Amino acid sequence: MGLFKNRTIKQQITTILVLVLIGPTAAILMNILFSQQIDDLAFSQKRDELDGMLASLSDRFTSEGLNIPGNLAEQGYLEGKYREIVQPLLSESPKLKISYYIISRRINLHARTEPDGKNTISVKVTEGGPPLPRPHMAYSGRTRNVITRAMPVTYNGEPVGILSVEDILISDISRVLFVRYFSLAIIVVSLAAGTLGITFIVKNLLRQVNSINDGILKLQEDLDYRIPPIPGELGKVAQAVNHMAKELKEKKRLEDQLQRSERLAALGQLVSGIAHELRNPLSIIRATVQLMEKELNAHEGISEYTGIVKEQADRQNKIIQELLDFAKPAVPQLVPVDLNQLLDSVMTFTRAYLKDSNVVLSIEKEKELPKILADGEKIKQVILNLILNGVQAMPDGGELKIKTYSTEGKTVIEFSDTGVGIPQENLEKIFNPFFTTRDGGTGLGLAIAHQIVKMHQGTLEARSVRGKGATFTVTIPAMQSEGDANA
Repeated sequence: MGLFKNRTIKQQITTILVLVLIGPTAAILMNILFSQQIDDLAFSQKRDELDGMLASLSDRFTSEGLNIPGNLAEQGYLEGKYREIVQPLLSESPKLKISYYIISRRINLHARTEPDGKNTISVKVTEGGPPLPRPHMAYSGRTRNVITRAMPVTYNGEPVGILSVEDILISDISRVLFVRYFSLAIIVVSLAAGTLGITFIVKNLLRQVNSINDGILKLQEDLDYRIPPIPGELGKVAQAVNHMAKELKEKKRLEDQLQRSERLAALGQLVSGIAHELRNPLSIIRATVQLMEKELNAHEGISEYTGIVKEQADRQNKIIQELLDFAKPAVPQLVPVDLNQLLDSVMTFTRAYLKDSNVVLSIEKEKELPKILADGEKIKQVILNLILNGVQAMPDGGELKIKTYSTEGKTVIEFSDTGVGIPQENLEKIFNPFFTTRDGGTGLGLAIAHQIVKMHQGTLEARSVRGKGATFTVTIPAMQSEGDANA
């Protein structure tokens, strides 16, 4: 059905109607034209046949003396010879009618086969008689399916009578039936083709409608699904549904982002207040421990306990500082920076940590990497957090790959580890504050990194295959010109 491929419903229906109408129309025209041709052919054949019969009768009439005026006056002789001559012809052609008009006597001799099957000759006197044709000219006439041929009978060059034959014109039945059956076959084939075409269109419409319906059902569960392209008018409906799904997904994303921002704002206020309340007692505890170390240094074993208290106090202070950084991030100081240089700076104090953790480091840097407009210290914090996250995902060691490159006006840095990976259900949660799957984790490292990247109009994305590690991608707009630094 390539004829209907990529056509609109209107075009398909128009094509079907044309195909359905062409066949019957052609059949009707053919029936009319061929029937007329067959009829004309039958007339021509019958005319030639009657002309031959007339010529034969004329010769016989002459040889038997039926053109001699004296013989024409003898009624008995005339009828006897007339019957003798026409009898064989009437036996062969029952529908044949033979007439002989005698001008001098103004009478007609008619010979035909009666319905009872007996050949009879009827003689009657006519008052007016038929019009006399011009000498030596044949006369012919045709009324519907009756054909008449006539010619003069002469004696010494003068007409003495008119001989005529009349017969029923029977068309060639086999040819007529062939044309009619062939025309009927064309009509049937055309109607069948039209029915099949309409059935195909209906089935195609149902298939397209079902495709859209199935797509809508799938979109209720997954807004990322898209209805496959559909040709014709319903294709526009599918495009509209896909566009609506895209808009709904964007709306949901914005709503989630708004809700997350509202939650983070409320959480930030709460955390800020709690952090300040906790920091003061911790500062007092640490100062007291330092004083105890000095005054009780002589007591055996006291330094061990004071060291534990100081370590825990410092740990809590670090957590409080992370909470404050997350709740009230400082406004970034944006300057042109080289991401490769920031990476090198972070690696100066993390290589030893990676080595101690049995992590093999692999770095691939684009040489002419476009600069970015960023707060260098905050971007270094992002790099550090993602390195630490990768190492923590490989407790038994592994490989960490870091790659920088540029694409479509963006500067990108990727961190790929060979750890246990992240379950798909957790990928959307890992950037939420306090979400962690590790014992002792705060759940703030990735949240802070995500927040910093957003402050730089960038994106932080994660992808993972369970058991094959994870990849974190930081994308930040690259500087297009020096004017960007002054914007």
